[in-house]
Amino acid sequence: MAWAHLPGHILQWEALACPPVIGFLVGLVFLVGLVRSVRSRLYVRREALLAKALAAQIAETGQLVDTLSAAEEKCAGIRSALAGALQEGESLNIPSLARACREVTTTYWVLKQEIRSLVQELEEERAKCSRQGAEMVEMLQTLESLEEVVKVSTSQAAFPSLPGCAEPSTDGLLLRSGPKS
Repeated sequence: MAWAHLPGHILQWEALACPPVIGFLVGLVFLVGLVRSVRSRLYVRREALLAKALAAQIAETGQLVDTLSAAEEKCAGIRSALAGALQEGESLNIPSLARACREVTTTYWVLKQEIRSLVQELEEERAKCSRQGAEMVEMLQTLESLEEVVKVSTSQAAFPSLPGCAEPSTDGLLLRSGPKS
């Protein structure tokens, strides 16, 4: 045999144990990078959803302000017309003033109802955003706990050398709190 002449110190246990350990560490680094990537994507997605919701609320508020300013201008025009008629001493046209009063009152109540519905929708959107924020915090905490499990498992040598080519199983890692006795 050709390798019978080799000295015994060439096939030391370090030469046999180092490649699997290095492979495990590279896999662990890849897993940590993957977890961070997923976490980053979730954060970006959540931020985009919140930006869209905020833009929609700002647009609704702008429409409400425009409607309110138009109603105020109309009301101011009617008041100035009435004041002008009183100052000039003209005879009052009671039916037209009554009709104008009904129109202003109707417009007032319609706008008030629209404002109430928009305020209610805004409150519902805010509640929805806060629920989504709480869900996001919960997901981030879950990810952090998974990262802790990975760190703990690597620091405590949770995967001792396995016989043959068996893959390490993570089934028991999430349920136990420390190394097995």
